[in-house]
Amino acid sequence: MGQELVPVPPFQISQLAILVAGLFALRGLARWMGGGAEPNPSRRGPPVPALPSLLQVAAAAAVAVGLALLGRATSVPVYWTAAAVAGLCSLAAICVGAEVGAAFARVGYALPSIHRVEAGSPGSVSAEGMLAAAGAATLLAALAQGTALIGPGDAGLIVLAALAARLLERWLRGALGPGAAARWLAVLTPAAIGAGLAAAFAVLLP
Repeated sequence: MGQELVPVPPFQISQLAILVAGLFALRGLARWMGGGAEPNPSRRGPPVPALPSLLQVAAAAAVAVGLALLGRATSVPVYWTAAAVAGLCSLAAICVGAEVGAAFARVGYALPSIHRVEAGSPGSVSAEGMLAAAGAATLLAALAQGTALIGPGDAGLIVLAALAARLLERWLRGALGPGAAARWLAVLTPAAIGAGLAAAFAVLLP
């Protein structure tokens, strides 16, 4: 990451707004797919209420815009922009993966042991959910590349950061249990987790 990143144009915040709109579209598509599927008898817990969902997207947008604005005050704004994009891609991966996994998965895999558990178990992921997460993160990263926010060499690392953020978020949910702390962690932190992982990958995988 870094060499391929393109300079940040003046309308960067507008570009990020396009990504937020794309995030809403992906989340809506995932909810529609989940609602149209035969309910999974192993699905646990009530559906995510609308208010936390909106707060989740608002938190991701705030992280992205904040990183973009901070980047403008530095000599390397492109790194901050890539982290902002990674934050939004992480939330897309987490939201879409959760919706699709809850609707279609039959088997889950507990983290970090990867042993088979009932789909929907706290702290677990499913193959269906991870595939959907990868697709959502890839689509949003492609949109970011198409709007010149990131270069072609950065999309792969951003998708990797988004998938790592989903795994970390699922593990934290299992570690913290079903209480309010876990629910609000899932609402407020996915974008920050993804942005931080993308920044770490940029340093460790130049």
